[in-house]
Parts: sequence; structure tokens; C-alpha cells
Amino acid sequence: MVLLSGYRHATDGGIDTSVGRIWKRGGTRIVYEIGGFKPDLTEGLRDVVSVTTEAFNSDKLTVITHGENQLSVGFQNANLTAENVRTPKDADDVLRMVKSYSSPYWPK
Repeated sequence: MVLLSGYRHATDGGIDTSVGRIWKRGGTRIVYEIGGFKPDLTEGLRDVVSVTTEAFNSDKLTVITHGENQLSVGFQNANLTAENVRTPKDADDVLRMVKSYSSPYWPK
């Protein structure tokens, strides 16, 4: 994944997965889990507004808008949840970064 300008990345511990955070100061915060067992993306979500699915890297990309300013994305063996998604540009930034994913060595 290629990070957009102003976004930072930090990894967290995971037993059989890669876990981490991506954020922009004062902006969107993303937490992710990649690899191993991928839990159901919809599990525990409240106030689901929309669910869309599209083709992505020989798989499908599922995008769920939910809660207050939240966006969850699932694809291949990864789940991400973005918070503080206040504008269409914020949502676009999250999806642009997700769609830049092309390697298990993530993010760049």
C-alpha cells in the first residue's frame, strides 16, 4: 500500500497476522489486520449505511459505511476500519490507499 502525503504508519503486535495503524494528524485513522484468520467484516458493526462490492486484484473489495464517520474495507486477506472519515475526500483517500495494495509487504 502506498501512503498518501501526510499519512503515517505504525505496526502493532499480532499473533498470526500483521496488525497496524495508519493515520493523518487531525484526520482519518485506519486500523488494519492482514493475514491469518480474517474475521467477518460485518461482525459487530452498528448503524450500517451502505455496503458495496467491486472486483479488486482477482478478488472482491467490500466497502461498508457505518456508524458515525466510519468506513470498513475488506479484501483478499485484509480488513481495515477507518474512523474520522468526515468528507468524501477522506473516504476517497482511504480507498485510494487500499487500492494501491499489491504486495504482502505492506505498507510501503
